[in-house]
Amino acid sequence: MGIVGCFIYMCSLTVTPAEPYIQWDLLEETTLSTEYEWMEESPRVKWLQWWMGIDQDGIYGRNTHKWHRQWAMERSIPVRLYSTVSPDAQFSPAVEQWRSTVESAIVEMGGDLRDTARFLSIISCESGGDPQARSSVSTASGLMQHLRTYWDARSRTALGYVGDIYNGQDNIRVSAWLIYRATGGGWQHWVCS
Repeated sequence: MGIVGCFIYMCSLTVTPAEPYIQWDLLEETTLSTEYEWMEESPRVKWLQWWMGIDQDGIYGRNTHKWHRQWAMERSIPVRLYSTVSPDAQFSPAVEQWRSTVESAIVEMGGDLRDTARFLSIISCESGGDPQARSSVSTASGLMQHLRTYWDARSRTALGYVGDIYNGQDNIRVSAWLIYRATGGGWQHWVCS
């Protein structure tokens, strides 16, 4: 029955409001771009953890920070980077063998030697110290798992030639360049911190 028919027969129209429109992409961006304090325990951290589908203890610790950075990197959202590595940390022999190369690269690129443990921690996390490491889900390769898409340009700029992604020294030097000298560079290029 149309509106005219309703008026004639005195029926009532029930109008229900439309469902509120939620901009899920904006909510996700806001959740991921929020700056959380290290070891913050709050409902907003619990919400972040729920959103990412990880443990929901409400504490912004190492695991949450790692997943938060991964999700944000995939969406090009900048996230504050916390270092969770002790400057005195020791690593497996496979990783420790790269210590002097890392220190040389840090000095060469104008970095701070206090970053050595952080650098080695990334090597440990990304490749376990294996210069031939290859990701099973992307083109990431070598000690620091550089993506092949960017390797040639980055290594040409950092080294003056196209380096070998599987050469540990080349991989470390390009990584140090990316951290300390590259425009838009820094530690945020790695989830492992």
